[in-house]
Amino acid sequence: MVQTVQTLLDANIALGNKQKEQKEESDRKIASLQKQVDKLTGELQASRRKMHGKNNGRISSGDSLT
Repeated sequence: MVQTVQTLLDANIALGNKQKEQKEESDRKIASLQKQVDKLTGELQASRRKMHGKNNGRISSGDSLT
């Protein structure tokens, strides 16, 4: 009986350690993907600014058309 309990306890500890390692790996992957998203979002915003410009290519006389 004691041997069975010890075996189950050891298996439970091993499983817990494996889950912890997998969570750490997942967290690293998520952080990497978030960096990529942030980078691409910044590039998209820069591209939009370049394409549309602050005043959309108009020469402003100080009057707003909106």
